[in-house]
Amino acid sequence: MDTQGPPAISLSGGHRREMEMTEKLDPTYARAYFNLGNLLAQNGSLKQAREQLQKCVRLEPNFAPAYYALGRLDYRLGLRAQAQAALQKYARLHRLRKNSFGS
Repeated sequence: MDTQGPPAISLSGGHRREMEMTEKLDPTYARAYFNLGNLLAQNGSLKQAREQLQKCVRLEPNFAPAYYALGRLDYRLGLRAQAQAALQKYARLHRLRKNSFGS
């Protein structure tokens, strides 16, 4: 399993408002939930971050970075079984993507 995972996106101040606006303009844009979830996690709002990341994976179930972020967050929240499941899903998707590109 890839232990480093994807880099977190760092957003601040006005960027958070922009992400929330994106969510309102297109509630099906999964990446907005991913970015907002990462921002909330960085600011210590872990339960809110988890909600955003869960929205992301519901909308885009094959987006591996969201499972990695969700797994790390669940671990921080003490949700070990959920963390393991999310990280396993991340590893599976990451491996599939890597194999499809012949790496």
